[in-house]
Amino acid sequence: MNLSTKLRHELAAKIGSPGWRTALKTVPRESFLGQAVYKYEPERGWVPVRRSEMSTEDWLRLAYTDETWVTQIDNVLAEDATEPP
Repeated sequence: MNLSTKLRHELAAKIGSPGWRTALKTVPRESFLGQAVYKYEPERGWVPVRRSEMSTEDWLRLAYTDETWVTQIDNVLAEDATEPP
């Protein structure tokens, strides 16, 4: 089992709803993140986190945390951001 599949199943096991559990097991979350996401840092605000600046394993672990990731703020995609908005 590859890391993406393993992480999907681990996240799905935490979910009570059968419908959501099935969706989490079958749909790769990383497909929806694009090449970057915004992460909120209290001191700096929304900071772009880029896939190219992380290992594949770290990016997948980020994708499969039980957290909602922001991909766009004020019409600026995280992958296009040059600094926090």
